[in-house]
Amino acid sequence: MNEQSCQASQLVLWYREYLEHGKSAAFVSSVSVRYSVVTMQRMTTAADHEVRRAAVLALGMLGGGESIAAVGECLRDPDRCVRLVAEIAFADLTRRQLGMGPCQQLDIARRHMDGYRYQKASSLLEELTETWPEYTDAWHLRSVIYFCAGKYQSAMRTARKAVQLNEYYFAAYALQARCYLELDQPDHALPYFKKSLAVNPSQSSICSFVEVLSRRAPP
Repeated sequence: MNEQSCQASQLVLWYREYLEHGKSAAFVSSVSVRYSVVTMQRMTTAADHEVRRAAVLALGMLGGGESIAAVGECLRDPDRCVRLVAEIAFADLTRRQLGMGPCQQLDIARRHMDGYRYQKASSLLEELTETWPEYTDAWHLRSVIYFCAGKYQSAMRTARKAVQLNEYYFAAYALQARCYLELDQPDHALPYFKKSLAVNPSQSSICSFVEVLSRRAPP
């Protein structure tokens, strides 16, 4: 067995232990000592689906912004479990894309949104995007606030900024589609739903939108 196969086998063993016992701290501790982030990113393209599952899980726990593209590719992996793990990992990676400082501020903004304190959330998110203009999650949350306020053009403009920064940001494509639906422009909504589904085929609700709108579309 070559070194690469040995590395993959050990990662799978730790992954199985994690699934059995649920000890995430032990999994993170073991993986972080043996594997670099670059190695785990390479493992997301392994032939063995279990290796891919383990690698994506580990990246979701240990990776940062540099791993977003590798995990984003796994959103359309042929293995359903890889896709599900990738969706969770993708959310974790984009949240802490720029480290704990902006991540903590983003969490505060989310809590304001959960409490319908949209003005406070909006002010904080505007500060975030001014300080860290590459922070995709902050742009997306700003677009959500615009959407909730019925400012659909602003919501679409801000969501476009998110996908310009991160082509895998499937939620921002879907939000643009929903804006077009609110504006009673379903023909414009369909391409954006399709873009979202192309990035992440596991979205059952988006799949339903595509099916319904495709039937209504003119020949």
